[in-house]
Amino acid sequence: MIIEQIINTFYQIRWWFLVTINRIYTHDSNKNFELSKEWDFTDTNFDLLDKDFRYAPPWGSKVNKRCSFKLNKRGIELNSNGIIFNNIINPDKDKNETPFISGALVSKLNNLLPTFGKVSARYAIQRTEGNWCAFWTTDFENTMPESDIIEFFGDKDGRRKLSPNVHYGTSYNSKNYKFHYPKNLYFPEKLNGRMLEWSAEFYPNKTIYKINGIPVYYTTRSCSTNDKVVWLNGGTKYDATPDNMGRSSHVEWLKYYSLIDVSKR
Repeated sequence: MIIEQIINTFYQIRWWFLVTINRIYTHDSNKNFELSKEWDFTDTNFDLLDKDFRYAPPWGSKVNKRCSFKLNKRGIELNSNGIIFNNIINPDKDKNETPFISGALVSKLNNLLPTFGKVSARYAIQRTEGNWCAFWTTDFENTMPESDIIEFFGDKDGRRKLSPNVHYGTSYNSKNYKFHYPKNLYFPEKLNGRMLEWSAEFYPNKTIYKINGIPVYYTTRSCSTNDKVVWLNGGTKYDATPDNMGRSSHVEWLKYYSLIDVSKR
């Protein structure tokens, strides 16, 4: 896996350079894909979204709880600016561990991402202490692999980091479970709340994560022959105070693409 390490080190250095000089251009990287589905969250409502998505609270005992998507009072709201995920006070028994929670938008089984394809979202992260938001996929058959296109960690000590990564193996409880990420990405203050295009391209032999079309993570560990469930947001507040409660992240649109079969051209 030395080649992967070299590629990801190069990606990290390039990302650091681009954000330092403030040159994050949008690159067109859809030449291998064709659009299959899209949702404009700025021009829809909860009733329409309920056909394709469900709402779920985040981690721990709540991760698989089937809540109505329309329960926007639990940390998710929809308006003309898109979907806004809010960190709210956790009323449940684990509130001492995670005092604030933020909901997630999860694709239903009738709305899976194609096995070999691309998922893309115009998504903004709030760079605040304790915030933990994400954009990721899971395999609907066995959960693994879990491909975290991005996770944001707003640590209490002031660090602000982006972490693209993958969980792979037979299950989370197995001795064969593994977790891999190259290195954390620098996430400067100037990107706070800024809309960027976050995407993952799933090929039969590799997966590439991108921000504004710029590759930031390359792996051969997350290949799967199953379609995927897509998750938007779903983080928690930890090591935070009431002053930190507020917006977690914001998404304007979501798109699915299918990998083009070049043999049919």
